Formats: sequence, structure tokens, C-alpha cells
Amino acid sequence: MSGLTKKDLIRQDYVDGKIFELINELVPSEHQLDWDIEMIGDVRDKIRYWLVDHFEVINERKFYPYISERSYATRNRRKNNRRHSSR
Repeated sequence: MSGLTKKDLIRQDYVDGKIFELINELVPSEHQLDWDIEMIGDVRDKIRYWLVDHFEVINERKFYPYISERSYATRNRRKNNRRHSSR
């Protein structure tokens, strides 16, 4: 995996946007909360737990695509190996 695709990024934006909308819909006034990715991420983690771990209705990468630390490290190792072998 070389990184997130455009489709993955669209999915991330969609999930984060829907969470932000929900939070603001729950505010009992006309006041809108500012975008706070830390708060959105906390809510996303709880939703992920229920949908992915508890109910098992979607896999984690479909719910919120990401690049794992391991795949990132492997990709960088391959790049470095190619650079060193071409010298």
C-alpha cells in the first residue's frame, strides 16, 4: 500500500464531517462548536469500537481508512533500499 487513495481521504472527510455535524446538532442552542479534531477523533474512536469491535458490522479500514505504522515503515525501508542499491 503506497498511501491513502483519494477514495480513502474522501471517506475520512465524510466520517469526520458527519461526526462534527452530529455533535453540533446535539448542542441545545444556536451556538456552533468549532472544528476540534481531537474531540472528533475521540468520538470516532468510540463509534469505531461499537461498529468494528462490538457489533462487527464493518472492518476498521472500511470505517476509517488509515496507513498502519507497519506498512509505513515497510514502505520507507523499501525506498531506502532502492536508493542504496542504485548507488
